[in-house]
This record gives sequence, structure tokens and C-alpha cells, in this order.
Amino acid sequence: MGPNLNSQSVNVDSLQKALASQPDNKDKVEASIQIAEQIEAANPALARKILQDVIKLSESLDYPQGKGMAIRMITEYFMRDDRFTESLEWGNIGLEFCQIHQLTQNEAMIRSSMASAYQQLYEYDKALLNNHRSLKLLASQNVPLQRADIYHNLGDIHFHLSNYDSSLYYLFEAIRLRKKAGDLNKATPTLFMVANVYSHQGDHGLALDYINQAFEALDTLRNIRAYSGASTVKGMIFQRMHRYDSAHYYGSRAYKINQTYDLQRPTMFNCWLMGVNAKARGDTTGAYAYFRQGLEVAKELDYLGQLAIHSTQLGWLEFGTGNIASAKQLALNGYEYAREARTTREMVWSTELLYKIYDRLGETQKAYDLYKEHIIFKDSLAGKEKNFHLLELEKQYRTAEQQKKIAQNEVYILQEKASRQRLLNISLIVIGLLIGIFLINRYRMRIQKQQAEAEAQKLKEINELKSAFFANISHEFRTPLSLILSPVEQLIDQKSNQNPDRYLQMIRRNGQRLLQLVNQLLDLSKLESGKLQLHPKPLDLNAFARAITQSFESLAVRKSIQYRTHIPSFPLVTTADGDILEKILSNLLSNAFKFTPEEGIIRCAISTTPDEKNILIKVEDSGPGIAPEKREAIFERYFSESGNHIPGTGIGLALTKELVLLHGGSISVQNGIDGGAGFHVQIPLETPKTTETTISSWDPKSNRHATETAPTDNTSQNASESKLPILLLVEDNRDMQQFIIGHFSKDYEVHTADDGKEGLEMAKILTPDLIITDLLMPKVDGLELTEALRQDTATSHIPVVMLTGKSEKADRIAGIKTGVDAYVSKPFSTEELESLLENLQDKQARLREQFGQVTQFRASAVNPESVDEVFLHKVLEKIEDHIDDEYFGVTELAETLSLSRSQLHRKLKALSGKTPNAVIREIRLDRAKELLEKGAGNASEVAFMVGFSSSSYFSKCFKEAFGKPPSEFMGRE
Repeated sequence: MGPNLNSQSVNVDSLQKALASQPDNKDKVEASIQIAEQIEAANPALARKILQDVIKLSESLDYPQGKGMAIRMITEYFMRDDRFTESLEWGNIGLEFCQIHQLTQNEAMIRSSMASAYQQLYEYDKALLNNHRSLKLLASQNVPLQRADIYHNLGDIHFHLSNYDSSLYYLFEAIRLRKKAGDLNKATPTLFMVANVYSHQGDHGLALDYINQAFEALDTLRNIRAYSGASTVKGMIFQRMHRYDSAHYYGSRAYKINQTYDLQRPTMFNCWLMGVNAKARGDTTGAYAYFRQGLEVAKELDYLGQLAIHSTQLGWLEFGTGNIASAKQLALNGYEYAREARTTREMVWSTELLYKIYDRLGETQKAYDLYKEHIIFKDSLAGKEKNFHLLELEKQYRTAEQQKKIAQNEVYILQEKASRQRLLNISLIVIGLLIGIFLINRYRMRIQKQQAEAEAQKLKEINELKSAFFANISHEFRTPLSLILSPVEQLIDQKSNQNPDRYLQMIRRNGQRLLQLVNQLLDLSKLESGKLQLHPKPLDLNAFARAITQSFESLAVRKSIQYRTHIPSFPLVTTADGDILEKILSNLLSNAFKFTPEEGIIRCAISTTPDEKNILIKVEDSGPGIAPEKREAIFERYFSESGNHIPGTGIGLALTKELVLLHGGSISVQNGIDGGAGFHVQIPLETPKTTETTISSWDPKSNRHATETAPTDNTSQNASESKLPILLLVEDNRDMQQFIIGHFSKDYEVHTADDGKEGLEMAKILTPDLIITDLLMPKVDGLELTEALRQDTATSHIPVVMLTGKSEKADRIAGIKTGVDAYVSKPFSTEELESLLENLQDKQARLREQFGQVTQFRASAVNPESVDEVFLHKVLEKIEDHIDDEYFGVTELAETLSLSRSQLHRKLKALSGKTPNAVIREIRLDRAKELLEKGAGNASEVAFMVGFSSSSYFSKCFKEAFGKPPSEFMGRE
């Protein structure tokens, strides 16, 4: 057997020497694992080294249980050390090994550690999945504490997702299991979590119940600082409930602890609670005393944020008692402290007090300026809209100037009137003789000018419409051409990893789309030359219409549109040109599907007019509708309404109207019954002059209309577990989506969005490595998407590639101005696009390598130029502003940058390859090294200066960072 490891004072070196002398066997494996467990908290690097030796020994002994246990512990240790990527790498190795050797319990605990790592990386779906799989693996095993840990993690995840009912379910299950196992100490954080959930739901009563239960467990831990902090927090809860006596009780208890044990920092925060509570209870004297004490402590600690808070609070007290001069000085002090600290919340409070003081003093301009500053900081803090009080204050400030100007204008107008009257009286006789001739000539000139301007404007509009038409039609041609040429190249070069039949179907669909566009142009040409003739034949209109409308049903299913048709079942025989009727009905339906959003409604009905002389075709949708002033223009050639972000050629409805008129009918547009547009077509009903009784069935060509593209998922097949770079494709053409996914899914985790609005939302959630976007799309086009990405701090660094059929110089310049990194014209070469993406990735990697050396971008020395350098500069500046605040972590950093915690993590990870925790720790340690070299204090003092509350933990982190203990850097300068 191996050595006895029950003692906590085991000498690790002696144990390792003793183990080295023992023969290689399973006992040696078990003993080494126990040593690693005991030293992990003090020396995790050595613990991982021992476990790696255990893996090698277990492999040589063919002992899977030992290797599985070692991998599980390494996965857990990396996770606890905030090295989440390494934890996941070891976890994936462990999962594969445990599944092969059926090590169920080890697999379950590895998944639990991986779930915690995924949660820290904000990948909640993967965290939930691994936790639930862990529970399933442990279902038949008697391990209540391990299951309790998993339930606690599930409750924490659902709390962050605001699924409060689910969160409470899992947290209560964790408490039940821990109480059942007698492990009450570990139940304490779960009780705090339950209280937090109830507090967020507004149930302060239940929140207090569970905080009280946590206090009972806290009594056994004897942690004075934690006891003080918990009492202060409980007092704040009572303060929000307006239970001031209870708030005073818990605040006083914390105050006594702080005074007894000389806890300065907690005293500073506690004085704020006590002062606010005293003020609310009407105890002005007590409020003065607490705020002054808090101010003195803040001065001793040089804590700018609290200096601002307590100065401002004292200013409010002076303001309330009418001592305006003293209130003004205190408010100015608070304002300067807040500006120096660069803390938004304190700026909100200090500017509010200052603008009210200046308003009281009658200094309206200063009050106005400070109020605008107050609103800016308030909006930044709370995200609220501009307060209407700003308008009132502005009106008050401007009133004197406006009244003065009005008086001056009135005097000037009176003078002008008198002068004009005198001039008119003198010149009336002379002007009277000439005025008739002058007015006639002027009228003639005006008419001629208006006619010339109207002709010029009409010519300009026609040219603009033609230019827009050719730009749009070229774009319409380039997309199907891309989806024909690129798959053909893939098939020729045999580079495709997809079924060739799928490419051939894509080529056929887009060839038909191209043919349809060409046919529309040819039909227009024939109409203009008078060569398009009717070829009427007997036709069962109802059967004909059913065949065409049914061809759109799959499109309706894919777009989740309620597609309702009303076509009588009885025959309705007429003489008509089926080709032309098909184009009329197909164009109207295609137009309706183009403009109707998901979950919308489209209605199509065929009937006859009451006098049974005309066929009536109605196509109505629930889209955006058509403004009354544009209802005639939509039937004009080349007209394409700007601003709707839906590409089109501008010939579909013009061609439809021409075809209806050719058939002797009429077409009109009005409001649909579902709020969109309703097109009504009337065509003469002509009874066939033949004795034929059999009408041949119609096979409509539009059954192959190009809008029926293949469905696609929003992610590539390997996206769920992929470690590949994330590529976001924003493209409204489903065939193009499928083609790009098929080509790039081996090298990228591909996600897709159907329009720019969805693409922007997905970019904020995914923070992809690369974005490919089309230019012309519904809702938000590619240029607007790129501009929005560049303006958002969370997405400004992502490279954007623009796919477009509009490749003119002006289009490229517009793209460059909005931040597009590269243009690719349709039709494009997949090899060109592949190389372009690789180059952009290399560029991002070089940026990460550059920005990874975060210490070279110290806020005191940096002169930022790029958007990302400005962001990193701001990050380092915020950290240095709070360098001595041990409570300043990732959440606080994210708040000061007006980002969410997840956005900050993804942004920093993309720019520097480091987590926010790692960046904060690196800056703290770098500052500590400088202070030690300058002789600013000993290791313990310097640790406190840079925000470490534990000198031993500081020494451990310092040695890991610089390879030597702090003592070797003291006084080097």
C-alpha cells in the first residue's frame, strides 16, 4: 500500500521521494492522485505535473481507471484556474477516453467541469447540455454531493438566462441533496443564490428568509469580513424596502465590526448606507456624521469614487438646509473627484446636484450645460431616453434672448413698413403705368421656365430610373450566374464534398431563374415593337389557376406564410392565352411572397364579376402596402421603390399591366383586407366558339419558378461541437447559402442569417471571426449592416467581406467608407473567396499577437489610432483607475465600458486572445512589479496597492507571472 495521506501537514517532497522508490503499481497511482488533491490549492502547477505523470504510469500499467481520474482532475483544475480553453481541451480528451473504457462516473464529472467552463465562456447551451448529460450518467449512482453541484450549476445558468422558475427548481434540488448528505457548509452559496433570485423577482420577503438561512450557516464559518459585508447587504435590502429601523440595525452591526477590527474599506461603504438611512429617517445630524467619516476614510485611502459619493451627499444635506455656498463647494469637489475617477454613476449624482444649485443661484447657462452633461451620463448609465425636462430648461434659458430679438424685430418691421409706404406713395403713379406689362412678361417667362424645368426633371427621372434598372437587373443576373458557374467549377475540378445531384438541381433552378428574367426583358421588347400577340385557346380557368397557385405552396410553408386560395371546384371555361395568364398570375403571386413577412397572410381568389362578363383575379397580402401616391407609379417601367431593401428589376408589375391590357383587361391596386396591398385584375370572359367538350389540362411553367430554393439550416452541420473559426453568412438567397455552407463547412463553423437585421443580431450574439454579407437584402442592406457593426464596440473588430453584383467604383467607395474589408463581385471564384478569408484570418491573428502584449498599451503611454486600439486603451485605463480595488472585476469593468459581461469577454478574447480576468490580473501584477522596483513598499503593502487582499495569493500569482517571488524585485531602481 502507498503512504498514509490522511494528515493535512504531509511533506510533499518526502512523499514524492517515497513514491519514487516504490514499484510501479496501482497503489502508486492512487497515492499520487491523493498528493495532487492535497497540494492543488497551494500549487496547482505541481499538482497538474503529478497528474500528468499519473497518466503515463496508468498507461504503462494498462490501468484506465487511474488515467480517467487524472484527466478528470486536470480538467477541473484548469477550470478553477480560469484557463477555460485548456480545461475544455483536456475535457474532450477525457470524454473520448472514458466513453471507450466505460468510466461512467469520471465521464460525468468531466462533463460537469466542462459545463462550468462553457458557462464562463457564455456558451450556455453547451453548459446546459453537458450538465444534463452528467445528471443522466449519475442517475443510477449514489453520489448526492456530485449531483448537488450539478444542480447548483444548472440553477446558476438559468438565473443568468432569467429563467427564474427553472433556476429555483434546480437550486432547491441542490439544497435538498446537500442537506440529505449533511453538507450544510456547501449549501450556503446555494441559499444566497435563492435569495438573489427572489430579490430579482421583487419578493423581498422570501429573499430575506433565505439570506437568514445563509447567515445561520455563515455563523459557523467565523469569517468576520464576510459577516460585515453580508450585514451591510442585508441592510441595503431593508433600505430599499423602506424598513429604515431594520436597515439601521444591520448597518450598525456591520459598523461595529468594522470599527472593532479596523476594516477601513468596509467602513467607507457602510458609512454610505448609514448616512443615507439616517437621512431617510430625518436624522440630519447622524447623516452629517456618517458622511463626514466616510469622506475621511476615503481621503486616507485616496478612493476617488467614494470621495465623490460622500462629498456629493454632504452637498445635498447643505443644499437642503439652504446653505448654498457650502453646498456648491462640496458639489464641485464631488464633481472633480468623479471626473478624475471617470465613474459614470458618481458623475450622474454630482451633475444633478450642481445643475440644481446653479439653477437656484439664477446662473441659467451653467445650469443648462450641467443638465445636458447630467443627461448624457444618466443615459449612459441607465440607457434611458432624453428627459423632457431638458426642453423646459432650454426654453427657460432661451426666453430672455428670444423676447429681446422679438422686440428688435417688431421695431425693425415697423420702420420697414413706414419706409415702404412712403416709397409706394411716391412711386405709385410711375409704377402703375408699367406694372401691367411687367406682370404679363413675368408670367410668360415663368410658364416657359416651368415647362423647361419639367421637361428636364422628367428626363432626369427617366435616366435615373433606367440607371437604377440596369444596376438592379445586373445584380439579379449576377446571383443566378454565380450559382451556376461556381457549382460547375466545383464539379469540373471535383472539389465538391456534396452530392453532385444537389449541385445540378441548384444549377437548374438558377438557370430557370435566369431564363425567366431574360423572358421578361424579351416580352417587354416585343410589347414595345408590337410583336407580342395573343394565342387564345379554350381553357378551364379554375383548373389552370389551381395548378399555378399550388406551385407556391412549398414556398409558403418555408416562409411560414398563411397561404389561402379560393378557387371554385366547377369548371370555368374561357378563351384565353394560357402563357400570358400564367405570367400575370405568377408575377402577382411572386410579388406578394417577396413583400410578405414571415407569419403573414396571402390570399388568392378567382371569380367572375356580378354581370359574369369578366374574370376577376384577386391577390392580396399583409405586407407593408403601397402608399396612395405611389399606386400609379408601381406600374411604370423601371420603377423600384427605394428604402424597402428588397431587390428587384422594376419590370415585373409593368410587364403584368401590359399583359393585362393586351388581354383587353384592367388592373388596379388598393388596400388588402389584411392591411397590405391588394391587386385586382379583370379580364373579359369569352365563351369558346367551338364545340370541343374536352379542355386539355394545363402544365404551368411557373411550377418551376425560381423562388423555390432549397431550405437551409442556420448553422453548418459541424457547428454544435466545432472549434473552427466562426463564419457568419448574411445572404437572402437560400441557394447561395447552401453553396457557401457546402464549400466552407470543413474549415469554418458557418452560421447564416436571411437579412441584414437578423445578421446584426446574430453578430452581437456570436461575435464571429468573419462575416460575409450580400449587398442588396431585405430590411437592412449590406452597407447599413457594416456601418452598424463598426459603430458597435462589441463587433467593430470583425472583418466583413461584401458579395455583390454592383461592383462600380462608387459602390466600392461607399463600402470602404462604412468599413467593408473586401469586395467580391458576382459571379465569384470560390478559390478567390477562400484565399481572401484566409488572409483576413492571418491579419486578425497578427492583431491578436500585437494586442496580446497588453502591457505595452499602458494607458499612460498609448496614443491610440484604430478603433480597437481606442477600445484597448479604454480597458487598460479603467483597470488602472481601479487598480487598488479588490472588488473591481469583470462585471465592474464591463459596466464602466457600457458592455455586457459576455460582450466584453468575446471582444477581449478576439482582440488579445485573453480573458478579461487574465487582462485584469496581468495589469495588476505589472503595476506591482513597477511599485516593488521603485521601493514603494514591501510585498504585502504592494499587494494591497494593486487590489490583492491576500498577500500569499499575490506572491503565488506574481511568481507564476515573472518566475521569481516579489522579494527579488524590491528596490531594483
